[in-house]
Amino acid sequence: MVTGASSGIGRAIAEALAEAGASVVLVGRRTSALSEVEERIAGRGGRSASVSADLADRQGLLAVAGRCADIFGEPDILVNAAAVNLRPPLGSLTLEDWDATMGVNLTAPFVLGQRFGPSMADRGYAASSTSAPSSRFALLATAAPTGCPRLGSSLSPALRLRRGRPTASVATRSCLVSSIPR
Repeated sequence: MVTGASSGIGRAIAEALAEAGASVVLVGRRTSALSEVEERIAGRGGRSASVSADLADRQGLLAVAGRCADIFGEPDILVNAAAVNLRPPLGSLTLEDWDATMGVNLTAPFVLGQRFGPSMADRGYAASSTSAPSSRFALLATAAPTGCPRLGSSLSPALRLRRGRPTASVATRSCLVSSIPR
């Protein structure tokens, strides 16, 4: 499952995961952009489906998670690449802007991590990645084993395994990567 999959880092990661053999649920706000990503993945022999959602809507987050899980089953990988990056002068920033930013950048990854993290860890898949908005991103870590034989090589060096358990080791500005302990 990749949030922010309609463009930028989210799209690139979704495409890389699909190319590595993962079935990817694309999550984003813009239906037409998600359809383009689905078509590109299908054109390369991959498998994906999309869910259009506003991740700033706290009430709708669990419903979105449920819809995503219904498509291909519980995810083995969760990539939170959706982000809001508003930059008005502080005096012009509204509470609505603030709430939307915190909702997408902090609350959504927290809620989705709580929803999917424990079951991912129980099944032996256990890394969640969260990116904060920035013009400088690094490739973020993801999880293995995923049943995708090329996943490790496709996304390395962001992925490392210790005693068969995934660990994230990415240190960049504006990128928080958290492993989910088993």
